[in-house]
Amino acid sequence: MYQLLETIRIENKTIINQQYHQNRIDDSTSILQLNRFDLNEIEIPNNLTNAIYKLRIIYSNNIELIEYEKYKIKNINKLKIITDNEIEYKHKFIDRTRINQLFEKRKECDDIIILKHNKITDTSFSNLIFVRNGEYFTPKYTLLNGTKRKYLIDNKIINPIDIYLGDLDKYEYCKIINAMINIEESPLIKNIY
Repeated sequence: MYQLLETIRIENKTIINQQYHQNRIDDSTSILQLNRFDLNEIEIPNNLTNAIYKLRIIYSNNIELIEYEKYKIKNINKLKIITDNEIEYKHKFIDRTRINQLFEKRKECDDIIILKHNKITDTSFSNLIFVRNGEYFTPKYTLLNGTKRKYLIDNKIINPIDIYLGDLDKYEYCKIINAMINIEESPLIKNIY
């Protein structure tokens, strides 16, 4: 049985991008033939403050775990490019063995950029945005089509394009985004090795 994870930003006791998370849950449960669940059934505890929390839902055929923790953005300054032409991660599985193995190759860097068939994809835990002349671009090919990425594309804030290894010098810097990290909160990253 597959075990999946949904990580959701809770802000002011409200689920952020709820419909995008529900869409991903619906897609995964349909494709993997698991029981669907509805995020509207998740009750946010009254004792949460108005701080930003990470809601983690682990599920397979049923919800197995729901937990909340206060969230703080990781300090990411340096990214190491690691190639893996075989890696697949189309659903947000708990099992991240291959991603973790690649992450261990980061040396002195804070995280990795995974290169597949010479195309930039994602970091170990986020989608990427590359900035040029004030415009935002995201790799067209990702390992996991994140909910925040999908929202930003749908709202025409970021443009998906193929970004090859040789294209990196065309951009001023990059940012990371995921369900927990908004563009404006993301660290500005110039050090890619």
